[in-house]
This record gives sequence, C-alpha cells and structure tokens, in this order.
Amino acid sequence: MKFKIIVLFLLLLFGNTPRIRPSQPKRLNVILITVDSLRPDHLGCYGYKRNTSPNIDRLANEGVVFTQAIAQGPATIPSLPSLFYSNYFRSGDWGKDLADVKEVDISFSNLAEILRTNGYFTVFICAHSVIPEIKAFQKGWDNLIKFKNRKPNAKIVTQKAIEFIKRSGNQPFFVWIHYMDAHAPYIVPYKYKKLFIGDKFYLPPKRVSIVNNKEGRGGIYKPLVYKGITDLSYYIAQYDAAIKYIDDQIWLIIKELFRFGLENNTLIIITADHGEAFGEHGFFLVHSYALFDEFIKVPLIIKIPSVTLGGKIIDKQVQLVDIVPTILDILKIDNNYKMEGISLLPLIFTGEGYNREYAFSTAGIMSCIRTSGWKLILYEDTQRGNSYFLFNLKKDKDELVNLMGFRNNQFEFLRQILDNCLKRVSFDFIVGNSLDRGVKERLKSLGYVQ
Repeated sequence: MKFKIIVLFLLLLFGNTPRIRPSQPKRLNVILITVDSLRPDHLGCYGYKRNTSPNIDRLANEGVVFTQAIAQGPATIPSLPSLFYSNYFRSGDWGKDLADVKEVDISFSNLAEILRTNGYFTVFICAHSVIPEIKAFQKGWDNLIKFKNRKPNAKIVTQKAIEFIKRSGNQPFFVWIHYMDAHAPYIVPYKYKKLFIGDKFYLPPKRVSIVNNKEGRGGIYKPLVYKGITDLSYYIAQYDAAIKYIDDQIWLIIKELFRFGLENNTLIIITADHGEAFGEHGFFLVHSYALFDEFIKVPLIIKIPSVTLGGKIIDKQVQLVDIVPTILDILKIDNNYKMEGISLLPLIFTGEGYNREYAFSTAGIMSCIRTSGWKLILYEDTQRGNSYFLFNLKKDKDELVNLMGFRNNQFEFLRQILDNCLKRVSFDFIVGNSLDRGVKERLKSLGYVQ
C-alpha cells in the first residue's frame, strides 16, 4: 500500500499531469461598439422614458456615463476617423461638391495598429458600406468583416461578433462593432415595428411636410417616407425600435462573454459617430448638415472590468478623440503617438487630470468650438464672408438665440480657440472625384453626397 502511494506521488510530480503555473495577470480584451446616428437622449441611462436600452443601461449602471460627449463631426466622416486616430479631420464641402473618399495613407497610427503591435488580435465588423472601403480604415486589422448589402441588420453583425468570440482563444482581442440600424430609414424586424406605436409616450400627431431636399430641411425627405405617413411620432417610434433591436443584440454579445468567462476581462465602450435630428432647427430624420447639439452630442459609456464604478455620471465635456488615449491608459500601453485626445481615466477615478475645456467639431465649411457653457459655429464663405453663430448653452440649451448681434466677450476667446483647432486639422479627408461609381452610389444612398 505504501509503495502505491509513493508511485502515485511520483506520477503526479513528474508525469503528464500539467503543472500549475503561477497565475499571471491577463491583458484585457476590448470591445468598442459604435451605433450610427444614436442620440444619447433616447437611452434610458440618459433619462429617456421609453424602455429602449435595458441592456446598455445595465452596462451603464456598472460603469461610467459621460453626459457631455461630443463627436468631431455631424456625420460618420469625419467623426469615425477622428475616433479611430484620435485626431481632428476635416471633410469636404457637404453642401456643394462633396464627392469621394480620399485614398490616403495616414502617416500616424490608429488604434488597431497600436493594439496589434502589442499582441492583440484585431477585428472590425462594420455594417457601414463605405467605411471599409477607405484605406485609412483598412490598416491594422487581422480580420475586417464587411457586408455586400448596403445596410445589414444588427442580427447579422452580432452573429459575426459572436462567431469570433467563440474562437478567440487565449490571445487578447480588440473587436470594433459598428451598427447601422438607427440610421434612416429605420428598418426593424416585424416584432419591433409596433413596439412603441401608440404607447403612453407616443406624442400627439405632428404632421410634417414631405420634401425633395436630402438635407431634410423643412420636412421628411421623400425617399424616407413610409407608406405616406407624415406623423413625426411614427418615425421617432421606429427610431426607438431600432435602438431596442440593437440593444437586444448587444445583450447577446454580453451573454457570450459570460458563457466563455470573459466578462471580468473585457473592456466595453459604447458610443456613436453622431446624432440625428427630429425637427430641431428645421431638420428631420437626418444628420450631416449642421453642428447643433442634436447632430454632435453622442452617448459615451465605459465599462471597465473588475472595477466598481456603480453608474458614475460625469458631466464634464469630453470628445470622441479621447477614447483611444483612454483605452491605451486602461491597458497600460505607453502612448507615444500623435494624438489630439486626452485620457479620461484620471477623470473617471479622481475627477481630475482632464484639463481641456473645449470640444471641436467640423465638416465641410462648418466648424465649431463648444464649451460646457458656450458654442461658436463658423460657416466659411470666401465670396460673401464668414458667418458666426454664438449660443449661451446654459441659458439657451436648444440653441435658438444667436448672440452675435450683441456685445459679448466670449466671441473673441472662442474664435481664437477655433482658429487654432482649424490649423491643427490633419488634412481634407474627402476630396476630388476619385471614387468608382459603386462607392459613390453607396455614399449617395446614405445621404452623404448629392
């Protein structure tokens, strides 16, 4: 008996049984979710009354919510390039001859390139039909997943994400998921279509005009009208249903993380590239065409694993360009790169360390500087002269009263900051007439070119 015990001990010590190694800290996985056209004030965690986002709200209650996150443009371009490279980019003139995406080899590094260099497997699952065609977005990925149809629904996008998570193995990963369902026209599966129609939050009928201008100025652009319906409340309900549909898909991804024991090792960030207008300033069911808050204010929710933040709310104004420096800071990756953004990590944990008081946004001939209390918008016109609009956001949150006709010492201060930002803009991201017909038609179908 004693001999058997000795043999068993020797087998355990020197045999084929794997040795237990000292545990080493695992590098965090990163999931970045961007939802096209998502307004923060249509999410429960931002105070919305409809139950559009229970799963996003759950993440928010475990993480941190930024109430004043500003996109660097009112449209996907230049907003997503600014996020991805943490730099300011300027697009061509939306209103006149915006044509094509410039094939340019950006000299500085984007988030995917940085993480890939640091041992991450990088995946981009993009429902946007144009973004994957842009050379600057093709760099740094081990796997770039794009779709043939113009606007794949959230279920298809989510399935691709789950397939990757299932086979991710032990290598840390960075997955960027971009959903398009909240982008007009708001098309959702049948079971979501009537979800909010006629509910207690359904507004009284508000009939709006049908217009032929793609800017949605003064009414709903004709191709977006569904079966002749002109009630704005209907379209808001469909928009909210699209958010609920995306929210349910995000929950499937979260469940997959739990299934594979990755929930405590995965950083999750949810944001948007821009907002959407529902009649504010005379625009309906569109973005791109102005720099008012309904176009550039976006949600930003960060869930840091194994850190108790308890739904912390941060009202300080931040920008999309801050996301990449924040990710690198959380992952403890040295940031020696050319970036305009500032890490939000000190602000999250101590309420200090973020010393920028302004946010910059631009597109075409439009640019603006926004502080927590003021906004200055510039419309450039070389023939008739530049136009400025100045708003006191504390007293006029809807941006209805232009104070440029009044003596105000804020103008010169904000103009100087705006001029400095315009000097730092990296390059025109959209130029010329270099696109093939297919890419140009996809841009047109999304409302980005005439």
